[in-house]
Amino acid sequence: MAYMVPTLKQIASDSKAIKDMTCGRTKTTYLLTECLAVDAHERLIQELQEAKGFSILCVKASDISMNKIFCINVRYLYNGSPRTQLYQLIRLKRGNAEALFAALEEALVKDKLTWQQVVGYASDGENLMQDELTGLNRLFQSNECQLHNLYPEVVRVMKMFALNFMKRSYIKDSHIHHLNVDDSSRWLSIQEVYPGLMASDTIKELLPHQKESFLERYREWYREAVKQLYRRINQTTLVLVLLN
Repeated sequence: MAYMVPTLKQIASDSKAIKDMTCGRTKTTYLLTECLAVDAHERLIQELQEAKGFSILCVKASDISMNKIFCINVRYLYNGSPRTQLYQLIRLKRGNAEALFAALEEALVKDKLTWQQVVGYASDGENLMQDELTGLNRLFQSNECQLHNLYPEVVRVMKMFALNFMKRSYIKDSHIHHLNVDDSSRWLSIQEVYPGLMASDTIKELLPHQKESFLERYREWYREAVKQLYRRINQTTLVLVLLN
């Protein structure tokens, strides 16, 4: 904070407004935390209210003084494009799953956001976050958030990827949990693999052996995409427990 105004004067030396600016560490901190940050947070809440839903991405960490900090980001659609923003940095007295969940719930209530608006949850791989019996993940699934609404959409995306390199009849007749993307007898020929519209110009410029290698890499990408999506579906509750 102490170096912000001197830095601005170096960057914009031709600005009369910045040249005449006097703002020390205390005043700068106040302007950032009590004015700019408040305005930015209000804008964020408005965007979340206007969005059809948002995902929560969180992690627990410790600062340089070993204080427990709960970092919460939100991901949502804004003007048709995904946007990820910092939502809250919450200092915790306790670091267990119940304390994290209570802090998050308090923040949502304060900002007049509801669990019905929460459509996804992601965190790091720490047991505290992901453990099905004691972690924050369990508390998310036991609340009223709408994670289960994502299941049909994820299935649709999985099938869409699979259709790009597998036989349509096999996908149509198979339940998503029985779809075996490693069964080469169910694959289309390499020439039938669909890389997407964006790759059409690139393919035209390739030699025959280059084209085959190119399509093989696309097939491997589709296979891995389907596998990764499948791993993120809880087969017992049909609830997404992790969204990347």
